[in-house]
Amino acid sequence: MLIVKEVGLKKGLVLFAVLFVIVLSGCQKKPVAVVNGDEITKKVLDWHVEERMREHEAHGVSVNKETIRHAVLEQLITQKLLLQGARARNITVSDDEVKREVEFIKSIRGEEELKKTLKKSSLSMQEFMDIVREKIMVAKFIESLVPEDSITEEEIREYYKKSPTPFLKPETVFVRFIQTTTEDEAKKILEEMKQKKLSFDEMAELLSKENRAIVSGYGWTSPAVFSPEIASALKEMKKGDYGGPYKGKDGYYLLRVKDRREKGVKSLDESRDEIKNILLRQKRDAEVAHWVAERRSTALIVIN
Repeated sequence: MLIVKEVGLKKGLVLFAVLFVIVLSGCQKKPVAVVNGDEITKKVLDWHVEERMREHEAHGVSVNKETIRHAVLEQLITQKLLLQGARARNITVSDDEVKREVEFIKSIRGEEELKKTLKKSSLSMQEFMDIVREKIMVAKFIESLVPEDSITEEEIREYYKKSPTPFLKPETVFVRFIQTTTEDEAKKILEEMKQKKLSFDEMAELLSKENRAIVSGYGWTSPAVFSPEIASALKEMKKGDYGGPYKGKDGYYLLRVKDRREKGVKSLDESRDEIKNILLRQKRDAEVAHWVAERRSTALIVIN
């Protein structure tokens, strides 16, 4: 009798374990929300939450994960409504558009880092590409609500005139660089320039022709985009000066400043694109808020 009881107990435990796995599997597959029939999966929500947490951590901001989760879910619900609006207008996104955006993300994040974060949320690359496709489609829909040409010249002039703070242009330099892997290589280039009595530009052309270093053309840029060491040097260099080697992110640099522009107040023409983008963003934010509020009042939204 004791053996029979033990066998019965084991069968009961096995059956309970099987049922538990089935229930757990069902919970994992159950969407966290459904918006007019469109599901938001737990995996997609987890991915967005982890991304948001990563952004906050990068800025040294401490946040409650559950608070972030609630805010992200609300944003995903809004995105589903906008996505449905995009479909209603027959807005599409090509595979090439998605691939280009994914490649851009990889270039910023690094392919291995992206794969690591996808794995953490159990997302496949295809599922990630679907997320990217939806974001592009929503962006196109928002653009269709308030097209770029809806901003008038009169609005731009009025905004510039009434802006409480002036539009400032930063200090910029017209600079060219020679990049080497090591500091010794950069020093040898300077010594060679001296021995051959070559100008910076002549040396740069020679190095480029012989493929001995990475050489840029001249371009306007702000010193602030460089490493602190290079930025500090660029602020001190006068027109025609060159210097180095300076340590940067990807090696050592020799730099020549051909021209420079001091910081000052932008004219209306110089501010036009910036103002247009500000006005577009304001109008689109207002239109999206109004559009979503209207659709949400009649939408069938189920949060599990």
